[in-house]
Amino acid sequence: MNQKVSKFRINEPPWYPIEEYLPNDYEICKDGVILIRETQRTSTREFISGPCWISALTRSSKGREWGVVVHWIDQDENEQTMAFPARKLTDPRSPLAGDLASLGLKIVPGKERKLMTFLGSMNLPPGLRRRSASQLGWSDADDGGHVFVLPNRTVGLAAEDKVVFQPEEHSPTTRTMYPSGSLEQWKRAVGKLCVGNPILTFSLCSAFAGAILKFSGLDSGGFHFYGLSSKGKTTALQVAASVWGCGGDPAVSEDSYIGRWNTTGNALEATACAHNDGLLVLDEMGTCDAKDFGKVVYDLFGGKGKSRLSKNSTLQAQRAWRILGLSSGEISVRQKIEEESGRRAMTGHLVRLIDIPITHGVIVDTKGYSPSEFVGRIKKACTHYFGSAGPEFLDRLVDHEPEISGLKEKVQRDVDAFEEKLAAGRELEAHQRRVVRRFAAVAVAGSLAVRFSILPFSESEVANATQSALSAWSGDESNKSVGLRGIEAIREFIRCNPGRIRDAVISDNRELAKWSRDLAGYYDSGNQFYLFTKKGFAEATGGMPMDAVLNELERLGLLYTNESGRKTSKHTVDGQRPRLYAINESIMNEWEKD
Repeated sequence: MNQKVSKFRINEPPWYPIEEYLPNDYEICKDGVILIRETQRTSTREFISGPCWISALTRSSKGREWGVVVHWIDQDENEQTMAFPARKLTDPRSPLAGDLASLGLKIVPGKERKLMTFLGSMNLPPGLRRRSASQLGWSDADDGGHVFVLPNRTVGLAAEDKVVFQPEEHSPTTRTMYPSGSLEQWKRAVGKLCVGNPILTFSLCSAFAGAILKFSGLDSGGFHFYGLSSKGKTTALQVAASVWGCGGDPAVSEDSYIGRWNTTGNALEATACAHNDGLLVLDEMGTCDAKDFGKVVYDLFGGKGKSRLSKNSTLQAQRAWRILGLSSGEISVRQKIEEESGRRAMTGHLVRLIDIPITHGVIVDTKGYSPSEFVGRIKKACTHYFGSAGPEFLDRLVDHEPEISGLKEKVQRDVDAFEEKLAAGRELEAHQRRVVRRFAAVAVAGSLAVRFSILPFSESEVANATQSALSAWSGDESNKSVGLRGIEAIREFIRCNPGRIRDAVISDNRELAKWSRDLAGYYDSGNQFYLFTKKGFAEATGGMPMDAVLNELERLGLLYTNESGRKTSKHTVDGQRPRLYAINESIMNEWEKD
């Protein structure tokens, strides 16, 4: 008599297979699934596959998206478990048998349909139901608490109540998110090497920020490190990736958590959805060949996918996600949009994916090693020790504040406070304030990771690294406020167009006739003002919003007014008194300082 699989020593509780749950004419023994054919004269046993059975049925919290939890013994005699959509049992275009075969289950060729009949006919009682989630991230628990679904575990629920992860087909996180080595090994080999290196520290803190987006009041967004090659940008991505999964260099490791930009927009949407409430890392932005990169940025960080029809022309559910992204490339997001697509980069692009220039390299403190040796050590460490810090952060976060309302209140309060600290002394426009808030969320996430004893440095180092990254962003010419950019445009206009600005008073009519009809303004030498007409001022500001530029000129003391409630002032020009925009000549002194 063959030994029953129910007597196997397996990791999960020995629920299965219980004989009464098996369909008629099938049996599971140590060798596998057997189809028994009996007649009055004969009894035959037909081998179908290795040991394989269903342990539970799954469905979403709304009673949809039904699936099955399949257990099997692979050809190396290892037990494996995975959840699959129930439609795979019947859909010939997406067969479950092929998936199981690729994962090590021995299946007799030609017997695939019989295996599906066996699995689909198992008589599971109503009590064997599990809740499923098709994507990672936060999910509301039945008791009002919060649950975070990871590929291999659920944070926030008892083991027997865990949510089953039932991902989309080919979801990258099932391959890239797993632990290697201990948290202590990661802290020593990766975390401590980041101390004294602000960009590496900021990148590490960013890795935890995706997990608190839900509670911070922020939508999806990210940071883009750009600069010439060999500046350590990929290394910064690797240390962040090692928080959640394999931190290997994507050019070397097939299982690297770091993805590439060189893919289609639809694939990027699926990738973003697969990293919900977490970190999305994309290397080499220059490899993205989309004709409209601005649209790619909007789509990727918009948080919601396109509406699509299924094969039977019914509307499919839209994908939705929240992510914190980290990206790298040799050029900025603004340059990528404007140079390759020929379109102007909009504020929405630059708020969603924030440009951080890397001018002097990522590595500052090499801990006594040569720069190349230091980079080699940290890259090697990211390929050996990874995937433990992120789950530990989630465990501590749930323990720290078990109630969702309390966690949301605390995170928002901390982000508000850090935002005020980062914004202090800065004149910020509304969109810049949104950028600062995203930096604040990174600082709060990093500070929490320090308090939870996950990051091996101090909260002051987190704050300093965040300030350093923010200063790099604000110091980048393309990230200055529209007001300041308008002022710089005026300086450039004055410097490059002397023939379009004439003296305010000319008595000789023949001299007046020499000036072109496209006169932009005048120069008042007595008061040392540049006097622009409305049309000339609009042109000189380079298309920047005029009100924003005027407000910035006024704030800097560069705008002269002599009428209450007006930004213009009256001046004598050719015996008349028109209203003009009067800008102090010292605006050009500021140009010289630049």
